[in-house]
Amino acid sequence: MTAVSKNSILGIQLTLLGVFVAVLDIALGFLLSATLVFVGTIFVGYGLAND
Repeated sequence: MTAVSKNSILGIQLTLLGVFVAVLDIALGFLLSATLVFVGTIFVGYGLAND
């Protein structure tokens, strides 16, 4: 009985960890793309302002 519950707890922890990593990955990916778009926009604006 204890072994089964320990395995269940481990399974739950692994599942939560997987969900957490997925959310973190999406958040970091979004942050990276947002940063690139922001920097790109600044460069375009800077270039247009100087032309």
